Amino acid sequence: MESRYPTLKPIHEQFKIKGEDIYRDPLGSSGVTKFVYAICRTVLRDLKEKVDLSSVRERFMSTYGHMDDKNRFVTLAFSGSLEDFFDQ
Repeated sequence: MESRYPTLKPIHEQFKIKGEDIYRDPLGSSGVTKFVYAICRTVLRDLKEKVDLSSVRERFMSTYGHMDDKNRFVTLAFSGSLEDFFDQ
């Protein structure tokens, strides 16, 4: 769960590192996001072998292809290459 508003007791205070005056912030970690991207890539690779995903790629490109951030998303979500997941 993520919170974008001030709280009386910030969640990171529940994760104090013993013997240190610092905290671990599990919500600020990118580990969960990277795990989700990895699972999605695994599922897409498997699906690519069984199903024609060309319409999914076409729809993605027609919806997001013009956006400046498209390349950043492709790098994060698809490890930089749509072609590994979608035939052209």
